[in-house]
Amino acid sequence: MAGEYQYGVFSLVHLLIVFIAFRLPSLAYTAAAIVLIYAAITAAGAFRLGRHYGLAVPVALIVV
Repeated sequence: MAGEYQYGVFSLVHLLIVFIAFRLPSLAYTAAAIVLIYAAITAAGAFRLGRHYGLAVPVALIVV
């Protein structure tokens, strides 16, 4: 199982997100919740990377 589903088996953050999301009443809500969570994580990472490169806050928000 670990060979086929490496990211799902070894990522505690991913497992936590999936376990929480699958408690939602519908599969559409579950998919939307997972996408929104990962989009928020990606946006936060892009903002931090922009700030790390010395961009001002408004410009780092454009990076997102």
